[in-house]
Amino acid sequence: MKSWLKVLVLVVVITLPLGGCFKSPEEKAAEQAAEELSKVFGDLAKLSEEGEMNPEDSLKGFMELGMEMEQSEFEGQESLDVPSNFPSELLYKSNAKVTSVSDTSSDDYIYVSLTVKTTDSADEVKNFYKALLKDGGNWKVTGESSSAGYYSLDAQTLDDVEDYRSLDVDVYSNEYSKLVEINLYYSN
Repeated sequence: MKSWLKVLVLVVVITLPLGGCFKSPEEKAAEQAAEELSKVFGDLAKLSEEGEMNPEDSLKGFMELGMEMEQSEFEGQESLDVPSNFPSELLYKSNAKVTSVSDTSSDDYIYVSLTVKTTDSADEVKNFYKALLKDGGNWKVTGESSSAGYYSLDAQTLDDVEDYRSLDVDVYSNEYSKLVEINLYYSN
């Protein structure tokens, strides 16, 4: 991130004295480069009225650019295949892609962990799993916690169900990303 800021500062420093009417080819090229950077980085290349970069706008611009790049990469990414021993009803599917899969199951035991990313909000994900695993169905919520940018829900099948299963759901979000990450840990 610092190298982009250095390049941007260098371009700005080069273009500031070039405000005159008579410009050499080098000056015109530098001005054109600054215009291109302005198009790419939006508010990042804006100068304050005193001719100095506004650090707050620059940081905000870098964060927006990073979030846009992350979302663009996510949209171009293919979702990974989910192992057949993972119950499909437990998978969050709305605007989501599976980005990581681990299946360490054996003949006697199933253990699958998935990482799913979505453009939906953390509240939408949280509400989906709360409704899916609510008490009164085949699942019993055994633990729930939350803090800024984090939500966790642990559930297991009821004691009288012959086929014991457990699911741990961790949901992460932060202000520097447009994506919500869901970690699912399923065992049987």
